[in-house]
Amino acid sequence: MQTHVIYYENRQFEPKPKKLILIWTRMFFKWEKWKTPMKMLDGCRKTNNCSCEMTLDTNRIVEADAVIFHCMDLMPWLTMPRYRHPRQVWILWCAEPPTHIWNSLSGYRMTFNWTMYYRRDSTIFAPYSRIRKLTDKEPRPNIADVLKHKNKGIVIMNSNCFDDIHRYRILYELQKHLNFDYYGDCGNLTCARDDPICNNQLMSDYKFSIRMENCYCRDYVTEKYYEALINRQLPIVNWKKTQIVPQVIPHSYINIKDFPSIRDAAKYIEYVNKNDSLYLSYFAWRKEYRVQGGLWDSYCTLCSELHNASRPAQTIVDLNAWFVDDNCPKASIGVGNSVDVGKSVGIINSVGIDNSVGVGNSVGFGNSVDVENTVSVSNSVGVDNSVSDGKSVSVTADYYNCARSSKDHVVYRDLRQFVDVVVLRVASLFLFMCVCAT
Repeated sequence: MQTHVIYYENRQFEPKPKKLILIWTRMFFKWEKWKTPMKMLDGCRKTNNCSCEMTLDTNRIVEADAVIFHCMDLMPWLTMPRYRHPRQVWILWCAEPPTHIWNSLSGYRMTFNWTMYYRRDSTIFAPYSRIRKLTDKEPRPNIADVLKHKNKGIVIMNSNCFDDIHRYRILYELQKHLNFDYYGDCGNLTCARDDPICNNQLMSDYKFSIRMENCYCRDYVTEKYYEALINRQLPIVNWKKTQIVPQVIPHSYINIKDFPSIRDAAKYIEYVNKNDSLYLSYFAWRKEYRVQGGLWDSYCTLCSELHNASRPAQTIVDLNAWFVDDNCPKASIGVGNSVDVGKSVGIINSVGIDNSVGVGNSVGFGNSVDVENTVSVSNSVGVDNSVSDGKSVSVTADYYNCARSSKDHVVYRDLRQFVDVVVLRVASLFLFMCVCAT
């Protein structure tokens, strides 16, 4: 963050008993989505000993101490405030990884003061949940109780079938060695995410829960992991080392990335499933820690920092440069130099994500896409930000040769994703050109 921020010696700070935060943009195109953080601020006086108010009334910009913008709603047609006092803090709030942020952020140089993000280098650290240590006075649970009512094995709930890193390939390989119940649009079972009976009661019956993130961005650990802990499940994750943030509890999960192959990971999961003492050891953390709060709790942190007179004034030099300083590419809608349909399916530097067509550089149609030697969309699909030269389809660049291109359903999914991605990019580009023309 230091390389992207300019700090100033003097700050115009105005002490107030209650700070005013003005909301300038919608959240995912809806104003009503701000109701939750608004309610959260009401309780900050008790939890953080501070007081803040949120308003949608843009006429109050003169008295606002902070103006907050949602990253996904920074569209080209957005009118920015024409008034800005030096004491005001302009804040960009976001919970999406760079691979999901399609709108351009390149026009916001020297515009924002703070970032509020799940990454640790943001001004206001806003993780999806938090872990706190138990106090001496709090009772410790009986770890053996975790196994009570656990009458099912492994479960996954997934409705994002074609994500940035092709989780379905990993799941396809896992299913060769493990049996698990598959809920959501990608599976054969139904369980609504907003149904408390399903999520709390049904899901709690399972000993393991597959909780794989949809990208490998830095510090990107979402509610998936924390929900599994709350449900007293052992989460099976797919994290890279750069994703594992400090609040992740050691020995509270099984990471398939820790094994040389998915087959080895599956063998270990089956071994843990049959060994109660080993399984329970993954819940020893419950005697020391507790999962507390969620994504919106960071708004109380924001409120506290607005009251913090010792925080220096600062400006984000280049917002887009800060976002792309990550382990994963930022999504974008761009038209490159050419469309080449030669001896293979070649899309070179054209409609895509940072000179590639694909979701977050996963099914990458970047510098070249070749189907000459395989039936799949590319010779090899590499998740680790690369398209390799091999002739196999791999889930990561280093290992996990999960699914061969000769498998019909894998080829079908690759081709379907190819069509979906191209149609989405062209439609988005057309919409963008129409808006600019008006």
